[in-house]
Amino acid sequence: MKAPFSSKEYSDNVWRLDFAKTNISVEVSFNHSGIITWNLLKPVLASELNHVQKAIQTKIGVIICATREFQLAGNFGSAIGTYEKYKHHFVPLNNQLSVPIAIIGLKAPKSFSIEEYKEGNKKLGRIVKKMFMKKKLTLIMKN
Repeated sequence: MKAPFSSKEYSDNVWRLDFAKTNISVEVSFNHSGIITWNLLKPVLASELNHVQKAIQTKIGVIICATREFQLAGNFGSAIGTYEKYKHHFVPLNNQLSVPIAIIGLKAPKSFSIEEYKEGNKKLGRIVKKMFMKKKLTLIMKN
């Protein structure tokens, strides 16, 4: 994780980007949907000039999140921020999002699923590989 600011006063995890390299800041977001606005603003803070000395200067933000399809297939709770919810936030935040931001929505996996199970009162998940069976078509020809 990389904090966009070099000041120790702003080094808390809340300011940190998941990844930052040269001109790109990246957030990988499977958090609660209440964090969407903040996740959209972090790449802006890393890209815009401001009054806090910066450790990194980026030009574009990338946010990777689950689509609604992946949310359901992955047994994520209904409260996570999905691709569709991120898109919905773009209109009211239009004037604040002053740098290019790409949102990447991950679709549900085809080769595995995430199965929910309980251990006591705890809900957990396990990866289950999907088995694909090839069906053979046999033609019987009659004279």
